[in-house]
Amino acid sequence: MKKINGNNIIKILLIISLCIFTICVINKTFQNDTYTVITEGNKILNNGFDKECGEWIFFVIVALIYNIFGFLGIYIFTVIISIVIALSIFYVLRKRNINIILCFFMTIFIIYSLGGSLTARAQLLSFIVLIWEYHFINKLIETSKKRYLIVITVLGIIMTNVHAPLFPIYVILFLPYIAQIMISKFKVIMDRNDLNKIIVEKNNSDKLFLITFFISLFTGLITPLNKNVAYFSSFSFLKEDVGNYIVELQPLIITNGLLFYVIIFMAISILLLTRTKIRIADLLFLFGFGILSLVIGRNIIYFTIFGIIALAKVINDFFNEYKMYEIELKSKIKGVLLSLSIIIIILFGMNIFVKNLNNDYFDEELCPVYACDFLINNYDISKINIYNSFNTGAYINFRGIKPFITSANSNGKKMQDFIDIENVKVVRCKEIFDEYGITHILTDNMELVLHMKENSEYKIIYQDDIYFIMERI
Repeated sequence: MKKINGNNIIKILLIISLCIFTICVINKTFQNDTYTVITEGNKILNNGFDKECGEWIFFVIVALIYNIFGFLGIYIFTVIISIVIALSIFYVLRKRNINIILCFFMTIFIIYSLGGSLTARAQLLSFIVLIWEYHFINKLIETSKKRYLIVITVLGIIMTNVHAPLFPIYVILFLPYIAQIMISKFKVIMDRNDLNKIIVEKNNSDKLFLITFFISLFTGLITPLNKNVAYFSSFSFLKEDVGNYIVELQPLIITNGLLFYVIIFMAISILLLTRTKIRIADLLFLFGFGILSLVIGRNIIYFTIFGIIALAKVINDFFNEYKMYEIELKSKIKGVLLSLSIIIIILFGMNIFVKNLNNDYFDEELCPVYACDFLINNYDISKINIYNSFNTGAYINFRGIKPFITSANSNGKKMQDFIDIENVKVVRCKEIFDEYGITHILTDNMELVLHMKENSEYKIIYQDDIYFIMERI
């Protein structure tokens, strides 16, 4: 019987611990978009394919799971996919020749930092696609093997059909390597002493890489969707003032971006204060996604993954440069330190898990559960025409009540009308409500409630700690 050596035991222990921690930190409470996923998925199952639905595969998968297993099934699905994400990150870090213990801690850091992003949204599957795309791009550059061209192209097709709005991120992952190729052609830049901290790698796969890139640009067309969905749908929100109502579309602020500043500070400190060097591609991943995060906060999730992967390489090179891995400690002391670290991490995760057990699948502050119950129990919901706030639209639609606005129909005139109402533009409110034939208002906007209360056409018929329902008299 073949013996299992100590390194394999440590590897197995770390993988099991990583899986346990990932299970613990997944939030049981779903985000609003999950209700859109279920509703739109069932719409596709019942009415046929929607050529504008850029996440159609994920929507159908989640809708089928919900129809068979309910919310518990979606939660378990989310946990399983999150474990795959964690193991993928761990594997990719190891393939970058990073110490296995550092790989473990950096993966834990990434999974914890992603936090609420690991939820039942299409990005769950796109994370896997992007992580493996990053890995295979590196393999293509290192080995010049043509099989990676095929794999990367297939990943582009998967991205287009699983999460088309994220197709631009699939393309962006190529850009640091294109910059590396361009910079490597200029010997003057490479030979400057003041840039000796930056490593510009040369390789023989430039031509194959560029061919792969140009082929990948067209994978957004390999879909039954309308051909503009992969290329332009992610920019549609930027045409309106939607950022005022979707937090993740707003610029990153210090209170929400502490992780960002910590990572940037660590990277700059190591590079400026030590002899450690950095690959030009890693530098561009750090500061490229950093700039994108400052412009639109949503991009912090890509910075979290690829910025921390780049930081892990910098830290690993720092440890190697100063021979920290060669510090001699007795094997028993190493084992005790590692065991204590794992125990602390798992206990920390278990603490989060226990708190999650008491949570429901919906957030009562974001989902007007009882307000919807009131409407369903007291009205023929097929005959009411409701106005709702942006964040409640997905849940209202999920309950079978036709919403005024959701994230799925928030472009164009309706979005501008919504903005006018939320800003309580007095004349516009009456005009818009009359134009759309609004019979009921469901809102948490107290200013709007007070204004409409003064309007004799509407009266309050329901009120709880958060939401009001007003009815046209």
